Amino acid sequence: STWDAFQNTQTFEDFKRVAPTEIETTGRKMDLVLIGDIPMVEEKVHVDLLAAHLEAFSCFEVTLRRDEIAIGKWAQPRKHADGSEQVGAHFMLAQLEGSRDPRSVCTVGLTSIDLYPPKAFDFVTGITDAPHRMGVYSLARYNLPHRSRAKMKDGMTVCIIKVLCREGLKLCGLGECRLLCCLMNPFPGPTPETIDSLPLNLCCICLRKLQWLTGCDLLDRCAHLPAALSRIFPVESRWSWDRMTQVGLPTYTSLQSPGPWWRKEADEDETT
Repeated sequence: STWDAFQNTQTFEDFKRVAPTEIETTGRKMDLVLIGDIPMVEEKVHVDLLAAHLEAFSCFEVTLRRDEIAIGKWAQPRKHADGSEQVGAHFMLAQLEGSRDPRSVCTVGLTSIDLYPPKAFDFVTGITDAPHRMGVYSLARYNLPHRSRAKMKDGMTVCIIKVLCREGLKLCGLGECRLLCCLMNPFPGPTPETIDSLPLNLCCICLRKLQWLTGCDLLDRCAHLPAALSRIFPVESRWSWDRMTQVGLPTYTSLQSPGPWWRKEADEDETT
């Protein structure tokens, strides 16, 4: 029922109690770390699009870090019953903690290798450390059948962008939203690729939390989204165009760089 959905949706006050409070202009940064076999990750997803979409969506400056964590014996590799190589998700998370930048609001790692948890399950698609705002996510268990190689890579990229945006915001304190159609809705299915059924949009409830968290101008965010989304998110890009028209924004701004609004302010400060 609507009442149950309301009761199970994170309130703004609950969000403020768990959200990081130390974010300042110099600390609006999120790290995206590629772990292990980097060429394999690049073969499965368009890595160049991950940081750009995560940045435009979250309003954090995203730093893409490559080749910093090589998988070794410390990861306790093993063979799964189906023959696939696995490493300990908890060991990966501990290794990521050793290389994280404490100035970053959160750190997310991405790997192509399969992960197993400390107990209970044969595999996991991701693991998080909420107190340190870190997470590691794997590409190994996504299954997108009946697609060509090129379409497979595009589809995988769409799924991972949604996962990184959703999980990055959860690490920053945003909880699940059940009242409106939103990326922060409960996970829609038992397999990881069902994330694709969620829209790459935030409802008004979650947008308010994002604005409080980042200090971003939501109109500027809306204006910069189409430039980032147009290649592989045509529906969301069209929605952003429509919203710009409805609120009277000058649509030429969406043809400019999709980078965060504060970079433009920094450039203006340097020229004055």
